[in-house]
Amino acid sequence: MRSVFFDNKKLLLLTFFTVILSLNNVHARKIELAREGNDTTVKNNINDAIAAANQPNDTIYIIGSDIDTFSGDFPANFINGNITFLGENSNPDSFPVLIIRGSNWNNFWNNVGNCTTRFERVVLQGCSPISNQNNSHKCVIKNAVVRGYTNNAVFYINGDNSNAITINNTIFISNRRPIFPRLDSHNSDSPYGSVTNCTFYNNDIVNADDPGQARSLLSVSNCIFHSSNKNIAKTNILRNSYTYCLLPTAEETAPWGTGCIFDNDPKFIKTTPSAATDFRFFKDSPARDKGSPAPPTDISGKPRDPHPDIGAWEWVDTNVAPVRIELSNNSIAENNLTGVLIAKFTTIDSNASDKHTYRFISGDTSYFSIKNDSLLAKAVFNYESKSAYSIRVRSTDQGNLFFDTTFIIRITDVNEAVTEVSLSNSSIAENIPGGTFIGRLISTDPDSNDIHTYSFVSGDTAFFFHPIRLSPLKDIFQL
Repeated sequence: MRSVFFDNKKLLLLTFFTVILSLNNVHARKIELAREGNDTTVKNNINDAIAAANQPNDTIYIIGSDIDTFSGDFPANFINGNITFLGENSNPDSFPVLIIRGSNWNNFWNNVGNCTTRFERVVLQGCSPISNQNNSHKCVIKNAVVRGYTNNAVFYINGDNSNAITINNTIFISNRRPIFPRLDSHNSDSPYGSVTNCTFYNNDIVNADDPGQARSLLSVSNCIFHSSNKNIAKTNILRNSYTYCLLPTAEETAPWGTGCIFDNDPKFIKTTPSAATDFRFFKDSPARDKGSPAPPTDISGKPRDPHPDIGAWEWVDTNVAPVRIELSNNSIAENNLTGVLIAKFTTIDSNASDKHTYRFISGDTSYFSIKNDSLLAKAVFNYESKSAYSIRVRSTDQGNLFFDTTFIIRITDVNEAVTEVSLSNSSIAENIPGGTFIGRLISTDPDSNDIHTYSFVSGDTAFFFHPIRLSPLKDIFQL
């Protein structure tokens, strides 16, 4: 036997070439897809880009943002299943949108085998279903958004392909058809797929399967299921395979798997999220540090903590802009004192330790002042003159990121005292009969719509009738 030794330089060189060869094996070529393309290196049509990716491990590299949508079908008889769709932008709000529908797409999943098709940093929107019918065709979806499925389920499960579907760090939002439909057929005892660190929001049905056997064939862990989902899992057999998930409190009595917690509010940074970054959460989210082993990075590519969070995002204490300004009160009674406190500002910011400063941007700013986080009255308000004022306020954090909000400050009416009572006539001739009209009482009142009544207080009251009210402001006074 002969021993072979390498010095450090040769070993380093060998390692370098090994890494290069490994990378080349993962992505043999990069086919660029962009809205502005040419006929040589860049394609502007998804069908052309797929047709060009005809070698194993080719990557379709999509240059663009969420304003770029690429729609079409696979080329006919396309057989290269080892293909990756990879978005250029790592910001989930800027993932390009893929709408792939048609019979060629269906044939691709059903007939092409011994391969893995990957989708990363893209939005899959209303595509035809991804099928596991071919027992050796696998699908990987990571760092993605799946939304807007209205015509068909996201997946079609009909085959014995174990671990056919792997999904990580993906947001499922507003899908009107089932994401994981009822199995047509799956005779393997092993799960057909795994779903890890995903976020589900406003979907009609997540898992529609109703297994006839005492087994669940989908492994789900570290996922957030918002209460806006109408149906998460139909049977207890399915629920048992969901582990370390955040679920609505209405699900607490069901037999969910190990580590599941229950809370209706994941504390997303926006209460009605729509963009991918809206599903980030605040530091006090119940999803914090509650996950089991997770992918090393989150949907944006940021590293996860040793104690990972639940959901597609990992909370990271990096400075982000405030997301909302709240005002403790939006009204003040008229006839106020100047300098009086109207309300206090509070800024909603995922950076819990951030401090904020406030200033006016526009509006009726001459009537108000800001001191620290307090809104003060700078004028004496009169409801009868003006009952509402508009101010636009900016909150700026310590990293100079800001958020603007317009507030309407309403002036409330105070019942003010009559300032004067006058009589239209104050003299009468002698010797006139009783009941003769003398004059009208008129009240001067800052509250112009007030109704007034009159009564004697003192004086020669025996010589006059009690007034008779005729109108809000004018009464007859009789002898």
